[in-house]
Amino acid sequence: MARRESFHYSVTCRSEEESVLHCLKALAGFAEGGGHKKTVWSEEAVAEWDREDHRLTLRFTTTTNRATFRRLARDLLGGRWAEYSACDSDPPPALVSERPRERRITARRPESSAVLEPGLDHGG
Repeated sequence: MARRESFHYSVTCRSEEESVLHCLKALAGFAEGGGHKKTVWSEEAVAEWDREDHRLTLRFTTTTNRATFRRLARDLLGGRWAEYSACDSDPPPALVSERPRERRITARRPESSAVLEPGLDHGG
């Protein structure tokens, strides 16, 4: 099983169809042999979503696996996606548990006021 840090060969894909991005993610898992599915960190290491820009960054352990992904995606999904960028030294971001914790400030709820039913004498 590959270590998280070994997923540093990336490709960023773009598609207007979110369903295609999900397919690309599945193809990346297939190209990697499915081994990353057995790890807790796989979601963040293998795929980084940017839903606003319709982009998905996928990471691979080898250039061969990345090339397999590209071939499969081209053959199966054709022109429904485009490669936005690629990098050979793009390690996964820190896991949520490794990131500094954000300080959360929670607002207190105001005292709830009783709901008054119309037509009843409420003593006021």
